[in-house]
Amino acid sequence: VTQRPHKRTKTDGDGRSPPIYTIVIRSWIPQVKQMRRRNKSISLFHHLIGVRDHESHSGHKTQDIKSKTGCHVHVVTQETGKVTAIEFRSNSDIQEAIDLVEDSLKNFLSDKNAEKRLCDDLAKYAFGSYNPRQRLERM
Repeated sequence: VTQRPHKRTKTDGDGRSPPIYTIVIRSWIPQVKQMRRRNKSISLFHHLIGVRDHESHSGHKTQDIKSKTGCHVHVVTQETGKVTAIEFRSNSDIQEAIDLVEDSLKNFLSDKNAEKRLCDDLAKYAFGSYNPRQRLERM
C-alpha cells in the first residue's frame, strides 16, 4: 500500500512559510538612537530583536514574543543593516505580537509627537493576509 504524499504548505524560496502580515518601516524612523543613560547608541535592529549589548546575539524580545503569542517575528534588513520591514508568521491570532512590536517601536522613538505618525504609517503601509480590522469587528 502506498501512502499519499502530505500536502505541503507554500513556502518562500528559503523554505519558510510566507508572512501573514508585514509592517513596513518608513524612512523617517531613525535607524540609530543615542541612549541617554550610557552615552552609547543602539540600532533599531538590535532594539527590536532585544540584543542587550552588541556582543550578545540573544534576541530576547523576538523570543519572548514567540513564547507569549506563538508568532514568529522576522526583522528584515538590507545589507547595510537598515531595517526595512517586520514580518509576522503564525497559525494563530497575531494581533498581540503586532501590539508588542508597535510598543517596542514607540519605546525606541521615545517621542510622543511621533507616536501618532508611527501608528498611522504602520497601519497604512502594512500588508498581508491578516487584517487587523477583523479583530475589531469581532469585538
